[in-house]
Amino acid sequence: MVGSEATRNNGTVLRPRHDLSARRRFLLGPLELLSASRWLPITLVYASVIATDDLQEAIRTALDAFPIFAGRLQWHTGKDHRAVRLAVELDNDQCGIPFHTQVSELHLDAVALSPTATMWQVRRPLSKLFANPTHATSVRAMVQQSTPLVFITVTHLADHSGSVLSIEFAHCLGDAASFYHFLSLVADAAQHVRRPDSVIDWSGPYTHLHARLSRVTPSTSWLFVTPHASRPAARAPGDLCVQGLVFWLSPDEINALKASANFPRASTNDVVSAFCWQLVASQDATKATYLRVLVNVRSVFRPPLPATTIGNMIYAVHVPPPSKNDVAALASACRLAIESAKESAVSDIAAVYEKAASWSKLYWHAPEAADVVVSTTNLSRYNFTQLQMPTQGGFASAVDQLETANGGFLHFFQVFADARGGVRVVAHVAPAHVAACTAELTALRHRLASHIPSHGQ
Repeated sequence: MVGSEATRNNGTVLRPRHDLSARRRFLLGPLELLSASRWLPITLVYASVIATDDLQEAIRTALDAFPIFAGRLQWHTGKDHRAVRLAVELDNDQCGIPFHTQVSELHLDAVALSPTATMWQVRRPLSKLFANPTHATSVRAMVQQSTPLVFITVTHLADHSGSVLSIEFAHCLGDAASFYHFLSLVADAAQHVRRPDSVIDWSGPYTHLHARLSRVTPSTSWLFVTPHASRPAARAPGDLCVQGLVFWLSPDEINALKASANFPRASTNDVVSAFCWQLVASQDATKATYLRVLVNVRSVFRPPLPATTIGNMIYAVHVPPPSKNDVAALASACRLAIESAKESAVSDIAAVYEKAASWSKLYWHAPEAADVVVSTTNLSRYNFTQLQMPTQGGFASAVDQLETANGGFLHFFQVFADARGGVRVVAHVAPAHVAACTAELTALRHRLASHIPSHGQ
């Protein structure tokens, strides 16, 4: 081993135990096409050494229930299901998840975050060290190269001080809820916990939604996606589009935000989205800064989709700026918009499915009146760090989660559960605005601190 590099083995491929002599095909819908070239890495740090043999066996069990994760991306052609552009296929020759192990000379202390850290830059070099092997990411290349849709690498740290589990999911398979439920099944299988509702899912996301949407009248109003790409902002060659800034909101800070929101049952999503919205909007009061908040819509269908349904079951709610730029007004606007969207989400998605028959690509759609759009996606309800994975000493939850080395788009905020409690927010900001954003964040948190009671009072 040289420097902080890691030595990787040749790896193995984990497959479901089903007979796949006949090819299986899972249809992907328009919302999967929307995110088809994006990947979501989940990198978890453990203070115990992961038992790789037990983990591999648990992954095989999870693949038995959700075989779609073992498939390969393919184009969908033909006259049937014209809204479908992509599918996932698997058979005995083309399936499986690559699983690698490697050894690093880094000790746990050099990897895990300090318990007192409240704000830091994305740990790009560190997350790259534990990343999975380089692979195709564009749809065309993924199809041509039969790229696996999930990659897993376990890195054992120096002196048996711990391990890092890196799982990278292709977003064409599903959303964060999909990936969480797959990994929670892995955790249960490792502990030999049998789920009473566990059945084999041979249906793709399109199939899950198509039957329900066929009975819905499509909306004729403005839609949250469009077939037309927006023009990206000009930048110098070699410049980063965005830079990652991470901050922790403790349970006390979240409670203070909820108290300042001053309306019943204000959720963590309401107040954290409002906080991120305020952070951007405060930097230029002359611009109309809208909020785009992504919500899970499995429960709004009739009948509701099971929580474990695999796919991108998401909807984007756009919130215009209220007259006041404070947490109370912003959180209230967020809550009202989400509640109102429950009435239109299904008919809007039905319209997307209808129009997608003539659309070859999909992009997020911003309101015409918006000068700036702040996007938030709250993954904190899917607490990856709490999942108990098999270790040489039994089972353990993660002590840290590394941020992705790949930047998102401008003004995009990803909200994760933090192993210490509260939430961890990964903010994607323009490199030129990092200093201003850091100063504004410090000022907002200072004002928030005045609303937190001192311990012992």
